[in-house]
Amino acid sequence: MANGNIETNQENLERLASFWQQSKELDNAIDTYQTAYQLAPKTKSQLKIARLMIQAKQYQAASKFAATPASDASRSQAAELQYIRGMAFFELNQPTQALKSMKKAAQSDSMRQVVSPWINYLESQG
Repeated sequence: MANGNIETNQENLERLASFWQQSKELDNAIDTYQTAYQLAPKTKSQLKIARLMIQAKQYQAASKFAATPASDASRSQAAELQYIRGMAFFELNQPTQALKSMKKAAQSDSMRQVVSPWINYLESQG
C-alpha cells in the first residue's frame, strides 16, 4: 500500500489489520482497523476495534470510541459497545461511569446475563 502497489481501500486495510492482529501487534492492528473504519464505518468493525483497545489496555480510547455506535448498529451491538465502555471505565477506576454503561447494556436482552454480575458488583462497591 505504501508503495502504491496495493490499493488502499477498506478491504485491504482490514486484511492488513488482521495480519497485525495475528502477529500480536495490537497497536498497529488498531490503527489500521481505525483507518478502514473511517472509510466505511460499520458496527462489526467498531466492536472489533473496541475489543482490541481493551485487550491492549487502551481504556480511555476504548471508552471514547465505543461511545457512539455506528449507524448500522443493532440494539444488541449498541449494548455490547456499552458493555465495553463499562469495562473500560472500570479499568480507569471510574465505577460510577462503569455502572451507568453496564445498566445501559442491560437494557438489551442479549447482554443482560453478561452485565448483571457487573452491575451487582459495582452496586455493592458504591
